[in-house]
Formats: sequence, structure tokens, C-alpha cells
Amino acid sequence: MKFIALVFLAAISSSFAAENLLINGDFETDSNNPPAGWLEFWSRTKDAGALALDEKTFYGGKRSLTVTHSDSNDWSVAQAKQIDVEPGEIFRIGGRLKCENA
Repeated sequence: MKFIALVFLAAISSSFAAENLLINGDFETDSNNPPAGWLEFWSRTKDAGALALDEKTFYGGKRSLTVTHSDSNDWSVAQAKQIDVEPGEIFRIGGRLKCENA
């Protein structure tokens, strides 16, 4: 089983003067599943994975997002908000990941 803790994510556009474009990128806003601003876990194979907020493993703040996935097919965890982009725009994306059994 693959385990990934998404501790902190940030998508920053140079044209937005270092504004964080993600909603709840630090997973601190609420304790819902999925967290506010995020979509449900998706996997090509039904019931092959799940999301959970983790209050034991984190980099900063009080929690991270744990993804478990037990299949070799593709999967996704995504923001609910789409970001409009223009050709030539440059974005800086940062985050912290912890992987086990990858």
C-alpha cells in the first residue's frame, strides 16, 4: 500500500505577486474529508485509495493530508478551484511530501 502525506502545497504565480492560489493548501481550514477547497479522491480502480487528514504527521501547522493507494493505476487529488492561465505565464509550485512503500 502506498502512503503519501501531502504536508503543504502552494501554487504561486509570478503575475500575482506571490499570492497563494490554492484554497486551504495547508489543510488547516477544517477537518472535513475532503478538506475545504479539495475534491474527492479519484482512482481509475474503484475503492483503491482514500484521503484522510493526519494530525500526527505534519511539517507546519497542525495537520497534513494522507493519501493511501493500493493499485498500480492512476489516481488524483485536486483542488476544486481551477486557475485561469495565459500562455507564457510562469507559476512556482512548492510543497512537502513524505512517501512510504512507494
